[in-house]
Amino acid sequence: YTLTPGQKLILQSWDDAGEIATAVNKKGSTQKPVVKSGKKSVKLPANAKNKRFNQPVSGKVIQKFGMTSNGTYNDGINISAKAGTPILAADKGTVAYAGSDLKGYGNLVLVRHDGGWFTAYAHADIIHVKKGDIVKLNQKIATVGKTGGVQQPQLRFEVRYKSKPVDPSMYLR
Repeated sequence: YTLTPGQKLILQSWDDAGEIATAVNKKGSTQKPVVKSGKKSVKLPANAKNKRFNQPVSGKVIQKFGMTSNGTYNDGINISAKAGTPILAADKGTVAYAGSDLKGYGNLVLVRHDGGWFTAYAHADIIHVKKGDIVKLNQKIATVGKTGGVQQPQLRFEVRYKSKPVDPSMYLR
């Protein structure tokens, strides 16, 4: 990437506790932006290849994990589905976040799972859980929507291990 002086950068991450951390470099700043999340370089455990999550919604993948055609990086996969389609918890866990405070994600649910795993469900229409709720595998946690600036109803689904994004398609049953 080529950065220009005065270009506004917004970096987003989740720390190991599932909290959202955001850092922005101010226009004209010569300092490099940093994310204050306590995030460390994390190696996946040897048994990570055995971890599996259920598909949270059926539909066509319209954006894959990784570098996009417009030069941005997608930390998850985007799945097209009809508005109002139930979004199901991909595994049992505890809701670490439910809200719309993270720009670009719209209505977002973040679930903490055993072993340092997290799943994120963005662009929801209606959220059916709140922070601290215990969710079961395949429990309805939200419905598909088009919040957060997307042009069509969809789910952005992310899988993270200790805040590090991993390709969800590698962990789906």
